[in-house]
Amino acid sequence: MDPELPLESDSSGKHFSRSSDIEKCENMLYKCDDCNQSFRRKYELASHCMEVHKHLIHQCEHCNYETNNKFTLQQHFTRIHTNNYDYKCPEQGCKWTFKVKVDLTKHILRVHFNELEKNNSADLEPSLESNACSEHSDQRSSIKKCQKVPSQCDICNQRFRRKYELTSHYMKVHKRLMYQCEDCTYEANEKRLLQTHFTSMHTNNNDYKCPEQGCKRTFKVQENLNKHIRRIHSNKQKYSNNMYLESSLENDPCGKHSSQKSNIIKRKKVVNQCDICNQRFHRKNELICHYLEVHKRFIYQCEHCNYETNDKGSMQRHVRRIHMNNYDYKCPAHGCKWKFKIKGDLTQHIRFIHRTMCSF
Repeated sequence: MDPELPLESDSSGKHFSRSSDIEKCENMLYKCDDCNQSFRRKYELASHCMEVHKHLIHQCEHCNYETNNKFTLQQHFTRIHTNNYDYKCPEQGCKWTFKVKVDLTKHILRVHFNELEKNNSADLEPSLESNACSEHSDQRSSIKKCQKVPSQCDICNQRFRRKYELTSHYMKVHKRLMYQCEDCTYEANEKRLLQTHFTSMHTNNNDYKCPEQGCKRTFKVQENLNKHIRRIHSNKQKYSNNMYLESSLENDPCGKHSSQKSNIIKRKKVVNQCDICNQRFHRKNELICHYLEVHKRFIYQCEHCNYETNDKGSMQRHVRRIHMNNYDYKCPAHGCKWKFKIKGDLTQHIRFIHRTMCSF
């Protein structure tokens, strides 16, 4: 049976919604122009064109431009392959013309945004002053928001809606960043970074002292104090916290704190431990900073020479190359008599000298 027969022969029109749904589904199919295959969704058609035909859905007839959006292709055609500048800037004294309306809108928002705000606020303020019932409270709040826009250039007083637009304006027009230090050539796009730079470089007030007993370090900025406590004194706090948790767990007969017990076991298995003072760290970079700041050396030192490194594998390779005479790795190429102490050196030798050996 044909499912469309009862829909066509229905005189009462009860199945009208079903027939209209079928027509909508037939009209919503996305067909491929190359093989006429139809898809329900657009992304399925896009993936089909990429996998089977190796191109996007829409292609430009005049160049190699491709896109999955038909409107984007139309904009590309009008921008690149036509010479009709139909959209002119309506502002007085501005001679800019554009091929696409979107470019005109962006130009007005970027260049003439301040003039439009002044005109709109001047038109709305008299009506707001004469409004006794304050019915236009939303418009009043919008004007206040426009007047309080923080993204304003200090040089040319041009205002922007977003901060990144102001940043790009400084870089393109004024060839500098937003905030400049008065005492040196430091520049930044954030006011907070400039303040921290000024207090750390151009002041002598060490107001932040380390609260740990026996530590006499002082800092100019709160961030540096927090970093110092995290790197140097973090293990003391963790050790005290672990001792408190272990005592509470020993007195726990029901084992309700099993998750805390597993966390303590994980902390005990931390590998990053100093060999000199037995101080432990969660991350290896903290251990490296501890060695450099406290012990004035690297983590691993060679027993035979002055070589130092922060990587255990580099130390092992150094010992094999310099202080051992075992040439265990021979070159498998025919007629080559080269021998190496490390497998990595043999691999580099084969890669640069015997490139024709496909098995290596």
